[in-house]
Amino acid sequence: MSLPYNYKNKISIPESEDIGIDLAISSYLSHIKGLNFAEFKQEGDAISFLTNRLLINLKYNVKLNIKKDERIFVEYDIDLMPLIKATIILIVLTAFFSSFGMTVFLWFSFISSLIFYFANLLFVDNFIKKTIKSAYLYLQLNPYLQDGFTDEQRKWLNDKNRCPACGEEITIYDLNCPDCGLKLKQNKHTIPLDVSKYHEKRFKYHYKKKK
Repeated sequence: MSLPYNYKNKISIPESEDIGIDLAISSYLSHIKGLNFAEFKQEGDAISFLTNRLLINLKYNVKLNIKKDERIFVEYDIDLMPLIKATIILIVLTAFFSSFGMTVFLWFSFISSLIFYFANLLFVDNFIKKTIKSAYLYLQLNPYLQDGFTDEQRKWLNDKNRCPACGEEITIYDLNCPDCGLKLKQNKHTIPLDVSKYHEKRFKYHYKKKK
């Protein structure tokens, strides 16, 4: 975290060990673009945009970087100059209309500006966190947050024959979605497999070297 000009933080996406970085970038690019923020722009794996008006009509420039270590994580950088300017204006207005003595004014302006600054910082930080966590990739990997799904996405999640990420048709023998590549959690089946019973199924064979 760097203050006061920028605020930096990051969110790790649980259960994302098997997700490819390209898929994560593509997912967040589509998500942020769909929210129709102003000044949307992509540069490599970085996504930047201007937030909606928050609290006292302030807008913030935000930059997201999608990266992967063991898990996918999203770093975000918030430009705090609008908040700094608003805090300075608050102090000036307090001085202009204040009838307190100098000592009382200094203490009052110091305390009030701190409350104002950090309340707004907390608000915008929570806004960016909610924006990141509302992405379909994040929700799909964290089923307890499914309130943000559309009716169509809920059908995918409840249909074992559909990929929960993109809705592509899958079988119990697919290890990955044939469309988006999402790693699927499937039951293990005995080998060799008698395929004569499954005329309408699609199979993928994976060869492993014997140890």
